[in-house]
Amino acid sequence: MSLRKKSEDEDSAGSWLNTYSDMVTLLLTFFIVLYSMSSVNQTKFQAMVKTMTGNDPNAKQLVVINNTSGTGSNSNSGYINDPNAKGNALPSTMDELYQYLASYVKENKKEADVEVTKNGPGTVYIKFSNSMMFKPDDYVLTSDAKENLDFLGKGLKHMESKVQRIQVEGHTADTQIPDYPVNDWRLSGERAASVVTYLNENKKIKNGLFISIGCGKTQPIASNDTEAGRVKNRRVEIKIYGTEADLKSDNGALNGTYDKNRYPTSDGGSAKPSPKISSKTASAAAKSKTASSQASTQSAVSPK
Repeated sequence: MSLRKKSEDEDSAGSWLNTYSDMVTLLLTFFIVLYSMSSVNQTKFQAMVKTMTGNDPNAKQLVVINNTSGTGSNSNSGYINDPNAKGNALPSTMDELYQYLASYVKENKKEADVEVTKNGPGTVYIKFSNSMMFKPDDYVLTSDAKENLDFLGKGLKHMESKVQRIQVEGHTADTQIPDYPVNDWRLSGERAASVVTYLNENKKIKNGLFISIGCGKTQPIASNDTEAGRVKNRRVEIKIYGTEADLKSDNGALNGTYDKNRYPTSDGGSAKPSPKISSKTASAAAKSKTASSQASTQSAVSPK
C-alpha cells in the first residue's frame, strides 16, 4: 500500500511541474513579443496600417522584403509604400493603360463615378460622372476631379508617344425647364475645356493630342424624364486613341472632319494649292465683284 501511495504522489508532483513550465514558457514568449514590438520602425508600421485600411491615397501596393543577408541591417527589410511597384507600374501600351485605370477605379471604390472601357484596338474610353467633376451649372473642377485627372495624366504623360488623340467631350442634360438660365452648349464646352486645360497645364501633355468638344444635351444615354436619367446624362467622356487605332474608321474620332493635308494648320503647315479656276469662271467672278463694288458705292452715298 505504501509503494502505491508513493507512486501516486510522484505523478501529482510531475503534473504540477509540467503546468508551471508551460506557464513560464508562455510568459517568456509574451515578453519577447512585447520587446519585438517596441523596436518596430514606427514610420513603416504606420505606412503598413494606412495601406491595409485604404486610408493612404498614394499607397497602391504593399511590398514585403525579407532580409536574408544576415547582416542585421534594417535597410533591406520592412514595408515599402511604392506607387510604381509591380501591379501598379506606369503604362507603356494602351492595354496597360486600361489595366492601370481599371485597377485605380476598383482599388479606390470609384465604380459609381468612373467607368473605364475598351472600344476596339488601341482605344480606351473613360466616363466621369458630373457630380464628381463639377458643381451644378459650373465648370470649375472639384478636388475629386483633380485627384482623378492627376492619376490619369501621370499615366498619359508616361506613354505620350503611344497616343495620337485625346478627345474630351462635355455632356449636359435636358432640364425641361423653359428659358433655363444656363446655356447647355456653353456649359458643356467649358467643362470639356477645363479638363483639357488641366491635363495640358498640370501634366504637360502636348496640345496637339487634344480635341475639346461641347455636346450640350444632344447625346443623352438615358431618359431626361427622370432625375436619375438626367444624372447619367451629365457627364464628361475622355476617349483616348493609341497609335494603333484607326481614326478614319466608322467610329473614329476624326471621321468626317477636316483633312490636315489639304487645309492650313495652326503650326504654319502649308496647304495644298486650291483647284484651278477656269478663265470663264474667273471672268464671271470679276464681273460680279465689280457690280458688287458699284452697288456698295451707291448705297454709301444714298440715304437709308
